[in-house]
Amino acid sequence: FEGLNNITIYANDSNNNINSSSVSFRVDTIFPLVSIISPLNNSNFSVSNVNVNYTVSDNVDLRSCWYTNSSGRFNTTITCGNNLTGVNWFEGLNNITIYANDTSGNINSSLISFRIDTTGPSLSIEHPIQQTYSFNTSLPLNFSATDAGVGINSCWYNLNNGVNKTLNDCQNTTFNVTSDGSYDLNLFA
Repeated sequence: FEGLNNITIYANDSNNNINSSSVSFRVDTIFPLVSIISPLNNSNFSVSNVNVNYTVSDNVDLRSCWYTNSSGRFNTTITCGNNLTGVNWFEGLNNITIYANDTSGNINSSLISFRIDTTGPSLSIEHPIQQTYSFNTSLPLNFSATDAGVGINSCWYNLNNGVNKTLNDCQNTTFNVTSDGSYDLNLFA
C-alpha cells in the first residue's frame, strides 16, 4: 500500500512457543509537486535580475531541489522552497526548469520561459533630412526601426514635443507643417 506499511509474522510450534518478526517499510510512488508561480510564462523583461517564485511539496520528504537554465548542461542546487532571487539571467530567451526529488527517488519538474531584452531598439530617420522645406507641404517620414530582442512593439512621433502620433505597424507615413519655423521631429520605438 502507498505510505508506511508494517508487517509482523508470527510462528508457533507444537509446544505453544511463539515468536515474531516485524518489518516496516514505506511505499512512495507519488512525485513531488513543483509549480512556478511567477513570472508568467513567455513574459518579456528589460532587466536581467528577474525573480522566479515557485512552490514545492511532497507527501513524504523532499531530498533535493535544483534548476537549470536553457541548455540543461549546468544544474544549480537550491534549497527546496527558496525562490530564485539575485540571479542575472541571460540576454534573450531563458528556459528555466526547476526540479525536485524525494527520498524515494521520485523526480518532478516545472518549466517556464521568459525573455530578457536590456537593449533598446535602433532607430534611423531617412527622410526628412535636415534642410529647409516649404510649409503646407506633405513631407515623408521614412525610417527604419529594428530590435534584436523581443522586437518592435509600437512606434510614434511628435513635432516639437507636441502630441504623440502613433505609426500603425511602425510604417512610414507623411506629415504636414502648417507654418514657417524650425521644427524638431522626435521618433520613438
